[in-house]
Amino acid sequence: FITRFSSTHFSVSAMKRSKTNVAADNIVLGFSLALIVLTICCGDASIRSGAYLCAAVCVAAIIVPFVRDRSERTAIRVIYILYIMPALYLLYPTAIGLAKALHSHDFDPALIAIDRFLFGGVDPTRWISEYLHPPPMLVEVLQVCYFSHYLFPLILGAELAWCGRIVELEKYRTIMVYGAVLSFIGNMIVPAIGPRITLLEFADLQRVLPGVWVTNTLRGWINSGEGLQATMTSAEAMRTAFRDAFPSGHTMFTVMTILVAFQLRARVRWIIVLLGSGLICATLLLHYHYVIDVLAGVAGAVFVVWSVPAVTRSIGSIPIWWPGKASTRPELFPSHKSQASH
Repeated sequence: FITRFSSTHFSVSAMKRSKTNVAADNIVLGFSLALIVLTICCGDASIRSGAYLCAAVCVAAIIVPFVRDRSERTAIRVIYILYIMPALYLLYPTAIGLAKALHSHDFDPALIAIDRFLFGGVDPTRWISEYLHPPPMLVEVLQVCYFSHYLFPLILGAELAWCGRIVELEKYRTIMVYGAVLSFIGNMIVPAIGPRITLLEFADLQRVLPGVWVTNTLRGWINSGEGLQATMTSAEAMRTAFRDAFPSGHTMFTVMTILVAFQLRARVRWIIVLLGSGLICATLLLHYHYVIDVLAGVAGAVFVVWSVPAVTRSIGSIPIWWPGKASTRPELFPSHKSQASH
C-alpha cells in the first residue's frame, strides 16, 4: 500500500506544503495553544493535566511539518498525512473538560425547550421512546452504524490514498480538521449531556434497547470513554458524562464525509451514505442526541464545506518561520476571481 501510495503521486514530494496543508497544521497548532491558555486560566485543577496533552500536540504540529518539508522519505509523508487525526483525539478530552469547567450549568434544558418548540410542544425523545420500539436486530444495525463514525475518515482516506489522489486527500484532511475544531468549540460554548441521561433513565437503556450480538460491546466502548457504566443511574452518569451533545459531532463528521465523497465522486460514497444515514437515525433512535443537535451538526457540516476555500486561503497564507513559505503549486481551492480568469 505504501509503495503504491508513494509511486502514484509523490513525484511532487520535494515541494513544500501547499496552503491546504499549512491551513490544517495552523488550525491544530492555534487551537491547541488556545486550549493550553484556557486550561491554565480556568482555575480547575482537575483538567490541568490536559495542558500537557495540548503541549504534546503543539510540539507535533511544529516538528512533523518541519520534518516533512525537509525529507524525501515516503514514511515521513505518510506520517505527516496521518498525524493530525490522533492529535485531534488528544485535544478532544481537554476541550470537553473545559466545557464543564467554564460553565456553572449545562444547556440541556435550553436544547430540550428548542426541541419541544420545533415539534409543537411534544418532546421528540420521549415520543420516540414511547411509540417507536425498534426490534433488537434494527438496534444492532443502528449501533454498528453509530460506531462506524470512527471508520469514515479511514474509508474515504484509504481510497484517495490508494488511487493516488493526494491533493484531494489533503482537501479532505483540512475539512475534517476545520470541522472537528468548530465542533469542539461548539461543545465548549454549549455544554450538554444528551437525552439518554437527562430525559431517560440511563440504567434502563440495555433493557429498553437490546441488541443481538455486538450492541452491548460497542455501547460499552462508547460509554467507557466517558467513564460511564451500563448500571449507572442517570444521576450517577451526569457526574462523569461528557458535555458534547451540541452540536452532534457524529452527524457533522458524517455529513462532511458524504459531501466530500460526492464532490470527489469516490467509489465508496454509496457505502458511506448507507452507513451515514443509519448513523444519523441512530443518534435519535438510540437517544444519543436531541433533534437540535443533529440539525446543528448538518448545518455545521454544510458551513465547513462551503467556507473551507476562504479559510484555506487565509489561514494557509499565515507565515510560520520553521517550514518557510507554503508551496507555490496551484491552490486546491482557487478563488472565484481566478476561476473566472481561466
